[in-house]
Amino acid sequence: MPIRKHWKSTHNDPPDIEKAKEEYIDVFHFIINLGIVLGFKDEKEIYDRYLAKHEINKKRQKEKY
Repeated sequence: MPIRKHWKSTHNDPPDIEKAKEEYIDVFHFIINLGIVLGFKDEKEIYDRYLAKHEINKKRQKEKY
């Protein structure tokens, strides 16, 4: 039996929201651990870097990068 990817919209049945939330937490856990490995010192550093990158992305979208 193939594994159903609940995030795909090619299925007729409604998505399993609880399973999607579980997958989201798995991704979140991975990202947090990656941040620890990369040496982020605190949440402010992550937030500041996010805001800086977000500004770059907004500029790229505006310029149709």
